[in-house]
Amino acid sequence: MNKLERAIQRLRANDPTLTELYLLDNALGEKGAAQLAGAVHENTVLTELNLAVNEIGAAGAAQLAEAIRNNSVITDLGLEDNDLGDEGAAHMAGALCENNVLKNLDLENNGISAEGAAHLAGALRVNTVLKHLNLGYNRLGDEGAAHLAGALRVNTVLTGLVLGSNGLGAEGALQMSGALLENTVLTVLYLGCDGRCNGIGAAGAEHLAGALRVNTVLKELNLQSNGIGAQGAAHMAGALLANTVLTKLHLGVNGLGAEGALHMSAALRANTVLKELNLQSNGIGAEGAAQLTGAVRENTVLQKLFLKGNDVGEERESERESVCVY
Repeated sequence: MNKLERAIQRLRANDPTLTELYLLDNALGEKGAAQLAGAVHENTVLTELNLAVNEIGAAGAAQLAEAIRNNSVITDLGLEDNDLGDEGAAHMAGALCENNVLKNLDLENNGISAEGAAHLAGALRVNTVLKHLNLGYNRLGDEGAAHLAGALRVNTVLTGLVLGSNGLGAEGALQMSGALLENTVLTVLYLGCDGRCNGIGAAGAEHLAGALRVNTVLKELNLQSNGIGAQGAAHMAGALLANTVLTKLHLGVNGLGAEGALHMSAALRANTVLKELNLQSNGIGAEGAAQLTGAVRENTVLQKLFLKGNDVGEERESERESVCVY
C-alpha cells in the first residue's frame, strides 16, 4: 500500500488523528487527485491539505474543487506548482464561491494568467472567509492585477495577498494602490520575491507611496526586486513620514544606492511605527550605511534593519551590534 492509498484509507475511516495531510511531490496526477477528492468529500476531520508539486492539472483541480465546495472542515489548501492553468483557477474560484471555511489557499506557480485572475477575483467578491491567497510566480500581469484590485475594493475578509513574480509593472502597482485606498482589511501585500520578480519601478513605487499616505490598515509591504531605485526610495520615504500603521517594509535588491539610503534615513528619523526595514543588496555602501545607522540611533521604535550585501565596510560592520542592524 503506497502513501496515497494509506491516506485515502485513513480519510475514509475518519481517522481522528489525521488532521493534516502532506502529499508533496508524489506524482498524483489527475487520477490520484480524483481518488483523493472522493475521500476528502466523505471526511469530516482533515483541516489542512497540501498537494504541492503533483501534476494535478485542470482536470484534477476540478475534482478537488468539487470536494472543497461543500467541505466544512478544511481551512488550509496548498496546490502550489500543479499546472492548474486558468481552467484550474476557474474551478477553484467556483469552489470559493460556495465554501465557507477555507482560510488559506496557495496557488503559486500554476501558470495562471489574467483570465484565471478574473475568475478568482469574482470569487473574492462574494467569499466571506478566505484570509490568505498566494498567487506568486504566475502570469497575471497588469490586467490580472486590475481584476484582483477590483475585488479588493469590496472584499472585507482577505488579509494577505501574494503577487510576487507576476509581470506587474507600474500600471499593476497603480491598480493595487487604488485598491489600498478603499480596502479596509488587507494587512499584508507581497509584490516582491527572490529572483525574477515584478518591475513596478519608481513610478509604481510612487503610486503605492500615495496609497500608503492614507491607508490605515496595511502592516507589511514587500517590494523586493522591483527596480524602484533611489527615486522610488524617495517616494517610499515620503510615505513613511505620513503613514501610521506600516510595521514591515522590504525594499531589498532595488538599486537604492547611497542616495536611496539617505532618503530612508530621513524617514527613519521621523517615523514612529516601522519596526522592520529590509534594505539588503542595494549598493548602499559605507556612506549610506552611516546615514542609516545614525538614523536608527534616533529612532526608538525600529527593531530590525537589514543591510546584508551592501558592502558597508569593516568599520561599519563592527558598529552594527550596538544599533540593531543585521
